[in-house]
Amino acid sequence: MTMKTPKKIISLLAGSALFAASFLNAATTDPVGYVTIDIKGGGTTNLVANAGLVKASSFVGIGNVSGDTTLTLAGASWTVDAFASSYYVQLNITGEWAQITSNTSDALTLASHLPNGSGQNFIIRPLNTLDSLFGSDNSAGFLGSATFGGGDIVAPWDASNQNLSAFYYYDTDDNSWKDAANNPAGTSIVYPDESLMVIGSGVDKSIVISGTVQTGVTSGDLFGDGGTNIVPNPYPVPLVIKDSGYESAITGGSTLAESDLLLTWDPSAQNFSAFYFYDTDDNTWKDSSNNAADVNDVIPVGGAAVILKYSLGGNSWVINQTY
Repeated sequence: MTMKTPKKIISLLAGSALFAASFLNAATTDPVGYVTIDIKGGGTTNLVANAGLVKASSFVGIGNVSGDTTLTLAGASWTVDAFASSYYVQLNITGEWAQITSNTSDALTLASHLPNGSGQNFIIRPLNTLDSLFGSDNSAGFLGSATFGGGDIVAPWDASNQNLSAFYYYDTDDNSWKDAANNPAGTSIVYPDESLMVIGSGVDKSIVISGTVQTGVTSGDLFGDGGTNIVPNPYPVPLVIKDSGYESAITGGSTLAESDLLLTWDPSAQNFSAFYFYDTDDNTWKDSSNNAADVNDVIPVGGAAVILKYSLGGNSWVINQTY
């Protein structure tokens, strides 16, 4: 059974994407790969995520988090502010991450909270940008244009502000990413837990993105009080909903009506399929007909789903590596 598309979402979603992946192992400790994502054209909207492809690590260590927003490592000898604004730190054990706003030679100041504790394994990576994820030369293969709206539109969803930022590849003169006002946008950040809506123009096409394959635990934020969240499949394999771990950040219930919802989009039928976490008796994901979700209910590689978090407050989802 499917459900009618909520009005808040129908203006954003008019389609979806089909996905396929292929991988190359550069090294057992730092695998790299690429993902091919099919984009439906004709003005439809596709949900796209980075498929767990991130930038290569810049530093790995064991440090202490204090005051929620400071990570220290004695003797690190970092160059002052080398990581400011364009890097993030991620904790291995929880997958939680935070953007680095500044750094001294042995301390990182963070834009958001991480759990306090000593002896925490962490990794520092550059944040992806439009240039690094899709190529400053549009190596990913989007349809460029001379004007906004003439080609594909790439629109990250900011759940914290409940709005979109829209970009396109300007394929005339300087060949670069630009925003809707034609300002240079190649350095615009695509955060690790951020998904994008791609409004496909022209014919159907495929894009290719590459990077270092995310391993271990991953995490991201959900915003409540009726918030709309577009959440990624953070790994380069299909994410089975019943094993996803998104229940770590939502409110379940004994019925669909009293629960937060996870919605997958069917581009052919042009509607959502709704799932909720049945937290009574067997504690499992169920669809809107109360059938238990099975291995065929997935968020595809390079894809994303929508979570409508009606419950109050924000939470972090945590997903263990699924392969």
